[in-house]
Amino acid sequence: MHVYLNIIKQFLTCQKTNVKKLPASRISNELQLIMDNLKKIKREAESAIKDNDLFSFTEFEKHFIQANTYFRHRKLRAEYISKSSDEFDYASFHKKFPILLATSENPGVISYSYVNYIKKLLREGRISTAIGYHCSYVSLKKFRGDIPFTAMNPSYLTEYENWLKSQNLSKSTVGIYLRPLRAIFNEAIEDGIIKREKCYPFSERKYR
Repeated sequence: MHVYLNIIKQFLTCQKTNVKKLPASRISNELQLIMDNLKKIKREAESAIKDNDLFSFTEFEKHFIQANTYFRHRKLRAEYISKSSDEFDYASFHKKFPILLATSENPGVISYSYVNYIKKLLREGRISTAIGYHCSYVSLKKFRGDIPFTAMNPSYLTEYENWLKSQNLSKSTVGIYLRPLRAIFNEAIEDGIIKREKCYPFSERKYR
């Protein structure tokens, strides 16, 4: 909701509109057109958010706000990108990403792959996406700790999903936590940590 409110605020600022006039029972044709445009923007914004696997304000602004003629565009802040993992300093991210301080050297547990992938995202400047992966890990750790990939079978994932729903989280929020996990499984397979045929719990119909 706060995303939409910020959109409305920016739109009305660009249109130089007196917000107090909008709720009136009778408004001018000019204000009615603005109201119609606001409804259109809301529908398009909701659709854009729904289409993103992992929502981030940076990506939303880049692909929705910046591409929309209704808004006054500002210059997007360039995010720092390092070409080498050896020269990249993660210290400034430790507060926002406590997982970076994890000392596990066991490739079999989920934190190992989460840490490596989050570091990769940070080096590429994909900060918002890294936040999504970190939230996914924190949620999983809160559920049953930093466990091995082999323990995350269909039964585990079903129980985890039910646990999330018991906290009154929406279906889309549950997906926000599960999609990074699926990607981390694929990373672990590509790195040779696990084998797909032995412990990959995902399928086209959910879990297997």
